[in-house]
Amino acid sequence: MNSKRSSKAKEASPTTSLPAKVRAQVGLKKTTYLARVRKNGQTDTATFDTPEKAAKWIQEQENKLFTGEPVDVSKMRKLSLSKIFKDYIQDGKLNEEKKARMERLVQLIGKVKLREFDSTSLELFLDGMRETEVPRPAHWKIPHPYFNGSMVEVDGKLVRRKFSPSTIRKYYYAIRTCLMWHAKRNRYHFDNKPFQDNPPPPAWEKPRDRVVELADGELDRLLNACDLMRTKSEHYKDIIQFQIHSAMRMGETLNMTWQQIVFDAKEPWKSHIFVPKEHQKTRKHESTQDRYVVMVPELYALVKERLLKRAGAANEKVFPFWASSTDLSKRMRVIWKNAEVKDMRAHDFRHTGVTRLFADTNLTDIEIAKITAHSDLNTLKRYHKARPSEVGAKMWKSMGAMPTKPPAKSRKQK
Repeated sequence: MNSKRSSKAKEASPTTSLPAKVRAQVGLKKTTYLARVRKNGQTDTATFDTPEKAAKWIQEQENKLFTGEPVDVSKMRKLSLSKIFKDYIQDGKLNEEKKARMERLVQLIGKVKLREFDSTSLELFLDGMRETEVPRPAHWKIPHPYFNGSMVEVDGKLVRRKFSPSTIRKYYYAIRTCLMWHAKRNRYHFDNKPFQDNPPPPAWEKPRDRVVELADGELDRLLNACDLMRTKSEHYKDIIQFQIHSAMRMGETLNMTWQQIVFDAKEPWKSHIFVPKEHQKTRKHESTQDRYVVMVPELYALVKERLLKRAGAANEKVFPFWASSTDLSKRMRVIWKNAEVKDMRAHDFRHTGVTRLFADTNLTDIEIAKITAHSDLNTLKRYHKARPSEVGAKMWKSMGAMPTKPPAKSRKQK
């Protein structure tokens, strides 16, 4: 019997004449042919009596995919989120940071099927994330003076920190963007209800009000701490001062090229930084436009006395020394440590710059928003923390009621 079966299998064994994507399946009674089609994350199979029928079916299915015929949604809903996330990663359009976030989501929620992903499951995921401890780096062994392996200091002790609302917000939008991509790619309706029922976590749990205290010598300590850096010490000084005086976002500054610095030596007040729409955080918003950051006197002096002395080609970056704002922020932690400043982040430089525009100028909220690119005036108002005495003095001056100082008496009058 074994000899008969082996001879029959040999006669029906697949040959090189079989069409691509067709595989022979040798059975006891007959040989069948398995056809397999896969495109844009969709996989389908069927079995036929002859390889010709299998090849014809493959051609028909591929034609449906290319012509845009709707796919079988029931098959899409059987896919796991892990499968969808991995297809999204393989699409190759994610940067390293977003790719790492999607890989993390594969571990966190990848086992859930698309048909099981609803408002309740998203709510449970978000609640679980709020109680999840940030994982330590793979190479973490002992606390680092600058990074501490996802640890924070509480009452003098290092404890594991949990995911912040702003981080959970990024995971929320990563899931939503991925599922929208998959629905569009495979031509089925995207179910937005889970995201409508569960609004995104806040970008800030508590709005930060940290600024660099110029009067208290904090800026001087930061600049002096730059001298302790092994490399690029002068460039660290430049970008710290540039961020404070320009109030630009860090990503905008790192993308800035020399041709975007418009410098006018004869009429300094016309000098400005051109920030194209594609370099802005809100570049995908319809209301976002190219913007012009006018130079305050301190920024004008910095550009003239330090930056322009090393100017390169028009299309070269002004600060090409750091790959990303994340890379620069990590290095800044060394400066915080050496300057003995606490509770500081790189974004606090922008915060300081916006606060100074309110305190040191007579610009309106709208005019300041045009410079800083704050589309929401309520967000912008967080920066306005003028003291009552300052507001009162400004009001009295505008009404012409502020008493002037008496002229100094001359020696003859004395």
